[in-house]
Amino acid sequence: MFRTRVVTVSGTRPYDPDEWRGALVVVSAGVVELEGLGGTRRAFGAGAVLVLDGVGLRALHQRGPEPAVLVAVVRADTVTPC
Repeated sequence: MFRTRVVTVSGTRPYDPDEWRGALVVVSAGVVELEGLGGTRRAFGAGAVLVLDGVGLRALHQRGPEPAVLVAVVRADTVTPC
């Protein structure tokens, strides 16, 4: 079994590694920009599939006029904060 949760990024959201543990993440709307620990940024638009578990990120940013909507899918037996 799997659980899904929707995360909306409006502006800037600090990266919390526990929030993304074991999740497969789909960008369902908008564009999310991932900021690495060194300040490098990379943008991903609707349809992108990401794994944010165990990566060195500082923050997630909304890029563009609409919020980025991320759908995280995790196994039901995986404990993650909502």
